[in-house]
Amino acid sequence: MDKPTPSLPQRVLSLDVAYAVSLKLVAFAAAGFAVYKSALILQAFGLQGLLVFSGMHLPLALWGAAYTVWASKPYPGVALLAAVMTVFCSVLI
Repeated sequence: MDKPTPSLPQRVLSLDVAYAVSLKLVAFAAAGFAVYKSALILQAFGLQGLLVFSGMHLPLALWGAAYTVWASKPYPGVALLAAVMTVFCSVLI
């Protein structure tokens, strides 16, 4: 009698992994947008214009993206707040 072939293990994407990955994607997109806008301001107005227009928003956007990546797995609620802060800071530049 033939032995039944074992089925391959199914890998299902869990909600916490999808949540963490989506937060990281949003944070990276917002940080990239902040860097892009800062580069455009630097080309148009120079370094003094960049300091006036971006101020602390660029460093806070980059820090928020890094914090979102770090906190997305152990602290998902705090990571959501950090991602929202990153988006707001990138829009305010």
